[in-house]
Amino acid sequence: MNPILKQKIIDVCNTNDNPKLLMEAAQWWIMTHQLDHFEKAIKIKQMIEDMHQP
Repeated sequence: MNPILKQKIIDVCNTNDNPKLLMEAAQWWIMTHQLDHFEKAIKIKQMIEDMHQP
């Protein structure tokens, strides 16, 4: 594994340094869109990108 990628995963994984932002993400993910934790990242990325389309 690329050492830069490995370090990024370690740095980001399960980081909860902004609980308010985490709760906002949870609200969007679970309550607003009724998604579960098995959703594919590509689907979430596309949803977010589509939000900013005119």
